[in-house]
Amino acid sequence: MRLNYLFFIAVALNQAVHASNTQSISQKIDSLSQRFSQFGPTSSISKEYDNLLDELLIYRHHVNDPSESNEIDSMLAHLYYSKGLIDLSFSKEISCSEMFRKCLEYGPSRKACRDKLVELYIKQAKFKELEEILGSTQLDSAVFDQKKNFNHLVSQAEKYVLKKKFEDSVSTLNKLIDISPLCDEIRYLRIYCVINSQDIPYQSKLDMLLEDYVVLAQNGKYSSSPRNLKIFNPKLKKLFKGEDDLDVLVNLYKLRLFGKSNFSQASKMLQKCLRIDNDYKAAQLYTKVNVKLARDFELFDKALLYISAVDSEDEGTSIAECQLSSKEWTSLYEFLLNSEKLIKLKPRQIAQLGYEKKGLGLNNFDFLLKLGRDFSKDFKFREDEDLLRQNLLKNNLERVMVESMAQSNNFARHKNLLTKICQDKTPKPLACEIPKLDYLISTNTDSNMRQAYEILNRYPKITKKTHLWKQRYSRVEKVIQQQRQHQQQHQQQQYRQPSQQKVTPKNDYYKILDVSRDADEKTIKKAFRKKIKEFHPDKYKGDLKSHELEDKMAEINNAYEVLSNEKTREKYDKYGEDPNDPAASQSQHQQHQQHHYYNPNVFHQQGFQFGGFNFGGFNKGHR
Repeated sequence: MRLNYLFFIAVALNQAVHASNTQSISQKIDSLSQRFSQFGPTSSISKEYDNLLDELLIYRHHVNDPSESNEIDSMLAHLYYSKGLIDLSFSKEISCSEMFRKCLEYGPSRKACRDKLVELYIKQAKFKELEEILGSTQLDSAVFDQKKNFNHLVSQAEKYVLKKKFEDSVSTLNKLIDISPLCDEIRYLRIYCVINSQDIPYQSKLDMLLEDYVVLAQNGKYSSSPRNLKIFNPKLKKLFKGEDDLDVLVNLYKLRLFGKSNFSQASKMLQKCLRIDNDYKAAQLYTKVNVKLARDFELFDKALLYISAVDSEDEGTSIAECQLSSKEWTSLYEFLLNSEKLIKLKPRQIAQLGYEKKGLGLNNFDFLLKLGRDFSKDFKFREDEDLLRQNLLKNNLERVMVESMAQSNNFARHKNLLTKICQDKTPKPLACEIPKLDYLISTNTDSNMRQAYEILNRYPKITKKTHLWKQRYSRVEKVIQQQRQHQQQHQQQQYRQPSQQKVTPKNDYYKILDVSRDADEKTIKKAFRKKIKEFHPDKYKGDLKSHELEDKMAEINNAYEVLSNEKTREKYDKYGEDPNDPAASQSQHQQHQQHHYYNPNVFHQQGFQFGGFNFGGFNKGHR
């Protein structure tokens, strides 16, 4: 009797302890749920969910009471669902699908878990596993329709790939990705087809490769080929090359550096690679290159921030915060173009890159372009206009280099390189126009000053805040103001003086263009083009020196400027008026004007005419 009494007491105490533990865990879950609701998904909250799941699973193992087991199962289902939502917010689709599967294991009736599991398993192309877990009766017809469509597309893609119809393969694989974007096999096969296709535009090819490699890396798939094929025909396995290594991360490094010019993001791929395997040779090699260039690339990225601000169309953009000092611009110029600053690598490392001993290039600019070209060959990018025009590494290197030349005043040594880079830039950055502007301003002629003024005022307000623009504009403004005063004085005399005889112009523009005085507009235009082509610096084969050629080109331009305009040509023919010759302009309009008296308000009302260009409101132009 006493033994029975003690047994019942022990059972009661055990139940009380379990009830107390269950209540304690329930309180922890409520507290954690409140913080999750308040602060959202964070890494610390995610870790707390992991700890609480471990604690509850251990506790459940020792519980025998069915009602208490049901209560704990309900708690576990709730915890797994919440943990799945957190993983989903961190883009951990593979791990979160396992959380929702566990949620259904402990709470089969939870519709939210079932819906999430169906969604994620379809994204991973796990149609078969879905039927095994839920049974065909719990899946609606839409899931079976997707499965049918998926299988049809798989069969279609296999046929195209085996026939090497890569464009059709990519089109079909894109449809499969729309259904199952997390399926590794589809990603591997699309990478193979995209690389081998020669008809996909550069940007589309780059975007697809980046997307596929990112998904594979997120899914923990780092090898250059799938271990096995479950969805596609196993025969396709022979198409893939490479071992079960870390090529996916190295390829992401190459694409982010070559394709996106993103040094910091590219470096993270190498760091991740070495954390997995510190002896991986490709990652070791590129990491050594990165370490040697790291400080300069930090400055390079800073320069890109400044340039993007200057090139921005947003007038509210501030350039003060990202401006570089003259010392920093000079350092960038030296890094890119000084041969003494060329990256120093050991012969073994140079050989690993595939270069000869002296094959790194003349300078770091050459080396980085060469490295980018080699990366592009790894993915079989066509070296066509798309690649030259759209590749960010090339464009950013050129843009920073030209800006560093302008800011450090080092154009003289690199005229040919500058011409080659800037000739196709549309619109041209101000840095590309600096040599021309400096030449025009130095000549101090009316037409050249007008041309300099026109070039400077093409740029948006944000560019007009820069030191390069202000420095040139102040010089142009000073000369124009002097010319304006002189012109005003001259026009005062002009209004007071009687008519004068026709002045013979100093420049015979008809002779310059080699046309008769009765030549029509079409003939003049044709003659102008012929002369421009004849004396173009890149095509001229005569004895004229470079500065003589520049003067000759200016002379031809002036001739065409006067003769191609009906009004200026009439004044030139009738009165000898030449807007490009101050001496001839002293007689303008005297032959056909009556005697007038000077009205000082005329210039303020109508704007001042300088060299045929209206500078009315001049002082407002640069504000």
